[in-house]
Amino acid sequence: MDVDPQEQFLIYSSIDPYIRLVDLETLQRKQEFLNLSESGEDEYHRGSGIMSCKFSGDGKQIVCGTKAAEVLLYDLVSGRLVTKVSGAH
Repeated sequence: MDVDPQEQFLIYSSIDPYIRLVDLETLQRKQEFLNLSESGEDEYHRGSGIMSCKFSGDGKQIVCGTKAAEVLLYDLVSGRLVTKVSGAH
């Protein structure tokens, strides 16, 4: 889990391809889930479960490590996965 630099949002993962984004002011989910799977489907059994996540220094991106030895970069502004590095264990 991590908090963005402005301390407005908290992100956390639960060993699936989703990041949960929580608005700390209201303590409500801003979005239901941020899906980091490439297909848009639940890829838990295919190995893309997120093990760790962290906001970038400017809070506009989230970097994640998966159980499939991938590094993922999710852009919050565009709302999509922008980079995937395989074999990054």
